Amino acid sequence: LVLPSIAKEGLPNVVLEAMQTRVPVIASDFAGIPEIIKPEKTGLLFLVGDYKALAKCLKRLLSDKNLYSRLRNRAYHVVSTSHDRDKQFRKYEKFFLNSIEN
Repeated sequence: LVLPSIAKEGLPNVVLEAMQTRVPVIASDFAGIPEIIKPEKTGLLFLVGDYKALAKCLKRLLSDKNLYSRLRNRAYHVVSTSHDRDKQFRKYEKFFLNSIEN
């Protein structure tokens, strides 16, 4: 997934969805994206508007099978353990139930 975002959109769901399906992510270092995309660990980042850096990220990912594999596996692990939809729903449910009781 390549996301050259320039809009303040928090953490885009498309990033989490790509990670959940083991699709490596290359994204701009903007808004909430760096919260989950850690360079060289869960994806690749480039500065907003730096399309030469974006091109370098694409070249690296396409030419380095080890990097491709490492990024997709680590990203999947991170998103499946900390951003799982069902876990998030349970957290919200607990929060709201505690709010009602108090």
